[in-house]
Amino acid sequence: MQQNFYAELPLFTRFEEVTRPANYTAVPAGWWILIGDVVGSTQAIEAGRYKEVNVIGASIIMAVLNAADEVDLPYSFGGDGAALLVPQTVLAAARQALRGTRRMARESFSLELLIAAVPVEDIRRAGKDLRVAKFGASKHFAQSMFNGGGIAAAERIAKDPATRAGYEIAEEANAAGADFSGLECRWQGIPARSGETISLLVQVQRDAAERTQAILDAVLADIGAIYGDGAEAQPVNAEQLKLCLTNRCTAAELGVRAHGHGALYKSLLARLLRLQTWMADRMMALGLRVGGMQWGNYKSDVVAHTDYRKFDDTLRMVLDSTPDKRLRLEQGLEARRARRELVYGIHVAQEALMTCLIFDRKSSHAHFVDGANGGYALASQKMKAQLEQ
Repeated sequence: MQQNFYAELPLFTRFEEVTRPANYTAVPAGWWILIGDVVGSTQAIEAGRYKEVNVIGASIIMAVLNAADEVDLPYSFGGDGAALLVPQTVLAAARQALRGTRRMARESFSLELLIAAVPVEDIRRAGKDLRVAKFGASKHFAQSMFNGGGIAAAERIAKDPATRAGYEIAEEANAAGADFSGLECRWQGIPARSGETISLLVQVQRDAAERTQAILDAVLADIGAIYGDGAEAQPVNAEQLKLCLTNRCTAAELGVRAHGHGALYKSLLARLLRLQTWMADRMMALGLRVGGMQWGNYKSDVVAHTDYRKFDDTLRMVLDSTPDKRLRLEQGLEARRARRELVYGIHVAQEALMTCLIFDRKSSHAHFVDGANGGYALASQKMKAQLEQ
């Protein structure tokens, strides 16, 4: 029963209801919060390595989900890292998957990965809680939403030198590799239709915590008034989705999936990825039906399965925007910040990036969206600067 906790949660289907406490259910005792974070991600992004940082963050999720086999797990993708919840029955396999991911990040990309496991009970003893909701973004795609402060508390515990030792997943000699099958990174950058792609973070100030729902409802209403319905602000559009047919575009995916193999395997896999991508491009262009899969509909399915808006005590959105709309949004947020209601971060780019988890291309797939050249990670830096003020 406890293992199926997340699978059995009811869905809510209007994103505007993400603030409603009734949509959330307490995570059972005995579950763990897994944290993965790319160390030095800001410096890597500034060096132009955002695609690599992004794909490592997605690899954390893919590795743990593959290790969990049939157990449905809630997770959150943050651009330069990820958080997942696992029951005790999955913990040992998930730890090994994270060790394998850390090893892959080092050996394929020369980047370090902080990985930790925090019991939900420790979060509650620290005065926070962890509750989960399931947002039915489309017919076959559900997203995890979190409140109670538990995810942020787990990240602080994992990163704080004073507490990290008790939770960091230890090194293990000759750690087994992780299974990253299903991870894909084959779409070109998606140009902003209206001039800008903005990555937005909004977090209610601690002093205003009792009014969290009212404040976030007002922010969502402002976003709706400026940008219209979700489809209008969606940064991913079927007409703009284009597969990339060069090695340059699949280099990050290749670095993940060829890890642990020699040069010959890597060369053959690079050719296979190009061939698969070219075949998919042709089948979509011709609208072919192959193996029960209607390729002519796949781009529309991808759009419906994107995570361009989500919530984990912080409202996170990637939006297609004009400069004027962004300025109106910033003015409203700045007014609320002046009233000590919230802090926020906005990063502006000219395109969105997408990394994909493919379990079953017909129905079970998820597509992580972020702004190019830093996205959520750099928006987070701006929000942290406001918190420090």
